[in-house]
Amino acid sequence: NSLTFDWKGNLYATDSYKGLELEGAVWCYNARDRKFNILIKDKLLNGALDPAFGKIPGANGIAFYPPNKLYIANTSQGLICQVTIGKNRNHPIIELVKQDPLLTTIDGIAVDIYENIYAVLPGCTLGFGLPPVVKLDTRSGIVTPIVLENSLFDTPTSLAFGRGWGNWTSIYIANANLPYGQPPQAGPGVVKV
Repeated sequence: NSLTFDWKGNLYATDSYKGLELEGAVWCYNARDRKFNILIKDKLLNGALDPAFGKIPGANGIAFYPPNKLYIANTSQGLICQVTIGKNRNHPIIELVKQDPLLTTIDGIAVDIYENIYAVLPGCTLGFGLPPVVKLDTRSGIVTPIVLENSLFDTPTSLAFGRGWGNWTSIYIANANLPYGQPPQAGPGVVKV
């Protein structure tokens, strides 16, 4: 569902759910061996089945933080977890970072240089009463809305920090324009915050 790279060029991908089991996972593509392998499966990565909405994704957004951390957003559980990657990707350890009502419908995430996690909440335009973008301070555990107005958003699903001189504090957010609950003028696009 989402991708990130570590410093060595290894690719990590989230798998939101597999079949009826709704089992989530993180996969790793080893740059040296050129193989995909499951890095970790855990209940913190699982999706859910909702009678009204059907399958709700589990492991979704993912971001690497050096030297050896992966942060993963779980949409169905409204949480962010951390996977500490062992040497040679052996013995990964998963732990809950934060589960919070302000993380309901969490999708894409990005981590800044201070290890704060920024997340988009697609539910902000679907009547859930959520802000479009929140920040989780991983040291204090506090989740704070950083954008309250959602008129520029049509189901925000991913985000990235800007690159280059003077742009590294900007966040670019992609609107997915999913086919449910959107006003007629809704459309895909990018919003700079």
